[in-house]
Amino acid sequence: MVALVKVLLVEDDFDFRDTLKIILNQPPIELTTACDGFQAMEYLKSENYHVMITDINLGNMMDGIELIKKMRMSRLNRETKVVVMSGKIDKDLVKTCSTLKVANILAKPFKPESIIDNLTAALKKAG
Repeated sequence: MVALVKVLLVEDDFDFRDTLKIILNQPPIELTTACDGFQAMEYLKSENYHVMITDINLGNMMDGIELIKKMRMSRLNRETKVVVMSGKIDKDLVKTCSTLKVANILAKPFKPESIIDNLTAALKKAG
């Protein structure tokens, strides 16, 4: 029996979020989706997730980096693995993600199916 994997997907683009939801919403994944950092924080306050997949540019006052920082300070999801999605990856983003213990950075655009590979790799990474 495969263990349940709780995943939080944070993406502000409805169509892209919907596409990823179709791909990710399959056993053993239990998927929760959020449209912005504020909604994600509400979920993170009450539920423990194995992995959070988040866009960097969330289109509101809380971007993906701020969301990860807040999550890392939380009691419940401090050790949650993180996969970041971004259309612009530069050395500053890579350095920030390393400091925040981000498991993987996924460059947009990407084939939506590759999200499963990144999720699997994140789960395999130690602490």
